[in-house]
Amino acid sequence: MELKERYVDERSKIEYVLKDDYYVPNLTIPKDTNYNIGKYGKAHLKYIKEHKRVFYTDLLFDGRLNIYLH
Repeated sequence: MELKERYVDERSKIEYVLKDDYYVPNLTIPKDTNYNIGKYGKAHLKYIKEHKRVFYTDLLFDGRLNIYLH
């Protein structure tokens, strides 16, 4: 079986890269979302981590968490 260097899962639309003998997800975080989060942003982050876990995870994996807290 021939292994491809890159593979895209059609269902999840995630790109995988071949490292040694394993496919690893090619995940990146957008560079332009590095904002300073203030006192209330940190408090809200703590709240959504504890009480809205799915929402927090969605924002984190989509790379929108810092934009949302800003």
